[in-house]
Amino acid sequence: MKITQNIFKNHNKFLTAFSLIEMAVVLLVVAILLAGISQGIEAYYDMKLSSARAITEKSPVPNIENLQAWFETTMPKVFTENGKLVHSINKDLKIEKWQNDNPQIIPDLRTHVEQSTLANRPTAKKDGINSLPSLYFDGVDDYIGFYNKILAIDNFTIFAVAWPEATCTNSSATTAGTGGQKYLIYPQHGDWLYPQNGGSVGVGVSLCTNSVNVVEHTSNYMPLEISNVITIKRPILITVKYSNKTPNLYVNSGTEIAGTATTQGLFSSMSFGGGRPNSGTNYGEHYGYFKGFIGEIIIYSTDLSDSDRKLVETYLIEKWGIK
Repeated sequence: MKITQNIFKNHNKFLTAFSLIEMAVVLLVVAILLAGISQGIEAYYDMKLSSARAITEKSPVPNIENLQAWFETTMPKVFTENGKLVHSINKDLKIEKWQNDNPQIIPDLRTHVEQSTLANRPTAKKDGINSLPSLYFDGVDDYIGFYNKILAIDNFTIFAVAWPEATCTNSSATTAGTGGQKYLIYPQHGDWLYPQNGGSVGVGVSLCTNSVNVVEHTSNYMPLEISNVITIKRPILITVKYSNKTPNLYVNSGTEIAGTATTQGLFSSMSFGGGRPNSGTNYGEHYGYFKGFIGEIIIYSTDLSDSDRKLVETYLIEKWGIK
C-alpha cells in the first residue's frame, strides 16, 4: 500500500513539475510572439514613414512658384515641444510650434504657427492619418496659429489633408459661421486683425463629418460661402482656390464647386484648429474648434492653374492614401 502511495505522490510531483515547465515554455513562446508582433508593427510604421518622406522629398510643392506656407507632419524637425525640436514621434507630444517648411523663403523669414499655452496645444501622434504622424485637435480648445501677417490676398490656393471626427450644424444666414462649426482653418476677423486695409475678410474652412464649408469673416459677416454637404468617414483632401475674390472648392481633387465673389479684400487665415480667444486685444473670437487629425496644409499666394493644382493634389493623395 505504501509503495502504491509513493508511486502516486512521485507521479503527481512529476506532473506538477511538467506542468510548470509547460507553462514556462508557453509563456516564453507568447513573449516571443508578442515581441515579434511588436517588432512587426514598428517595422510597418517605419516603412510607412520612410515611404511618406520619400514622396515628400520628391514633391512638386517647392517647384511651383508663390509658395507661402508648407506645414507638414512626417519629416523630422517640423515640430517644437517645450523649446526643443522634435526629431521623431514615439509618444504623444504637445506641440508648441509647427514649422513652416517652405524652401522658397529663407528660414529667418518663414511664418510659423505657435501655441504658447500648454492646455491649448494640439497633440502630435505617431499613428495618425493612415498610420502616419499627424496633429490631433481635441475639438474643445486646441489651436495653433500666427496672427500678424497677411500671407496671400485676393488670389490664393489652400490645400489641407485632414480627418474630422465631429458633425456641423449649417445654415444659410450671413452669420452662419458663428455657430455649429468645426474650424480646420479658422477665418480670422478681417476688420479686427487688419483694420488698416479698409475692409478685409478672413477666409477659413470648417470641416466636419457631414460637410465641408468655406467661411468668410469680417464685421457682422460670417457666411458659409460654400457649403458642400457630404458624409466623411475617412481622411480627406480639401482644396480652396480664390481667383479674383471668387472661391472654388475641390474635394479629393474632384469636381469644382464655385462660390460668389466678394467686393472686399480677402486673405488666407493662419489659425489652425480654431480661433484665438479674446485676450483684451482685437483677436478674439472662437466659434468652433476642429476635432480630428490634420496631416498637411499648403498655401500659395496665387490662384494656381489647374495643372499645378492637380500636381499638388496628386502628391497629397499618394502620400496620405486618400481614396
